[in-house]
Amino acid sequence: MKKIFFHNFFPTKEEELVCLANNSPHKAFRVLMEIRDIHPPLVMNYLNSWKIHKLSMFEVCTRKIVISFNEAFEYIFRYWSLNLVNYVVTLNKLFVCVYDVSDPRNPKKHDGDSVYFDMVLDDDYTLACKSLFQDLNLSIGDEIGLFYDPNASCFMFKLIFRAV
Repeated sequence: MKKIFFHNFFPTKEEELVCLANNSPHKAFRVLMEIRDIHPPLVMNYLNSWKIHKLSMFEVCTRKIVISFNEAFEYIFRYWSLNLVNYVVTLNKLFVCVYDVSDPRNPKKHDGDSVYFDMVLDDDYTLACKSLFQDLNLSIGDEIGLFYDPNASCFMFKLIFRAV
């Protein structure tokens, strides 16, 4: 099921009466909803499932990987329950698990208090993983791959190319 934000611009009769009684204007709001998607979620192709991007100065300084609004809804939230997504979009931290598979023979699991997924104020999301940044000594311009694995219920991370 696909998650979307439904924006309510038109008040119900009850909401209009409350606004009139309080002498206040109606405020539009949005509600997270689950809809049946005409296109099923992408089937995991473990050989070509990486969403690749270069690390920015913000990401290296904060040790948080930025995930855009569209990427979060398209590649992560599809696999989560509506309650779990609602928890995150109400500005809560969701503690998650990240596997570093940069060395396929020796994957390393990162979890705990410093590994979480949360929403930032501009409707983008971040994946914080302090131990991952420290272990790999990630720097600005490093090319990384990331995807959410619904079968393992965790994020998969891979260092693709180290910047010079």
